[in-house]
Amino acid sequence: MPDVEVSLDGVSKRFAARLGEPAPAALEKVTFGVDRGELLVIVGPSGCGKSTTLRIVAGLETPDAGDVTIAGRSMRGVPPQDRDVAMVFQGYALYPQMTAREILEFPLKMRRVGRAARARAVEEAAATLRIERLLDRRPGEMSGGERQRVAMGRAIVRKPRVFLFDEPLSNLDASLRGDIRLEIGQLVRRLGATALYVTHDHVEAMTLADRIAVMRAGKLLQLATPREIYERPATSFVGTFLGTPRMNLLPGRVDGAAIVAGPFRLPRPGGTLPERVEVGVRPQHVTLGGEGEPGEILAIEPLGAETHVVVRVDGLDLRAQAHGFDTHRRGDAVRVAIDPARALVFDAGGDRARLGG
Repeated sequence: MPDVEVSLDGVSKRFAARLGEPAPAALEKVTFGVDRGELLVIVGPSGCGKSTTLRIVAGLETPDAGDVTIAGRSMRGVPPQDRDVAMVFQGYALYPQMTAREILEFPLKMRRVGRAARARAVEEAAATLRIERLLDRRPGEMSGGERQRVAMGRAIVRKPRVFLFDEPLSNLDASLRGDIRLEIGQLVRRLGATALYVTHDHVEAMTLADRIAVMRAGKLLQLATPREIYERPATSFVGTFLGTPRMNLLPGRVDGAAIVAGPFRLPRPGGTLPERVEVGVRPQHVTLGGEGEPGEILAIEPLGAETHVVVRVDGLDLRAQAHGFDTHRRGDAVRVAIDPARALVFDAGGDRARLGG
């Protein structure tokens, strides 16, 4: 059984209120563990508490309740510099007057590491990240991707127990994000490091993570593998947040042995169901053509390898995903069907939990 490297136990945090109004909880009794060597991605919308979670692990914020442990040791009262963690920020945080070599050496100088050992550590980190040619340049002479690699190198030279990534790719263009995302995943696994990675980007979450923690409004909604999150989301929010195009959510009701959602009738899942439900259907499980309900094409988004189609059926707008360049045009009449075996049913009220096991 893997060892737990980082754990949060009932961690809560509330920031000061503004204008006399009570502040909402930034974190509310968050509990989870990160195994040694695991890359855990914390994902959720802005304000959900993901960066606050990371800052509490780093020691940059103090929880109001609960405890954080690293390698089995409580971090209560332990300052950031003594936690054996290294953080990579969204904004790089590089000293503009220093060369890359000096930036990489700096955390080792602060720990009074000897000159020869510093030089070896810098050369090793530079080789790992392929930034040897940048060592004598200053940040102003580098591209955004190069600056982010230097920021990662500054974390690597310390050889910390835990890496913390706080939306490190947000300032990069889309094509470069894909390249560095791949590099981060390879780097963390090559080093055998434990890492917590915060992002609002579901693509980063799905492609990088060993497991994903989905947060909303300070609460942990689900912690599972990318496949489990995608195929068996705990709530309708989790289902719609992860995946592109986003999951269709259709209002539904129970009718005997079936769930009725607009013109579609789907098998009823087992267990006790509320009267009002929501039916979740991924776009790739919506079929155009053949048998099905009559609909009209509203929009076409050709992307090359696939085409996203918006179709209206009985007043409901559904997204479908077709392979390659789809031949339909706006305004075309089309038959629409849903794969009943892939449909998910959620409670339409409360926490909107998935129903039926």
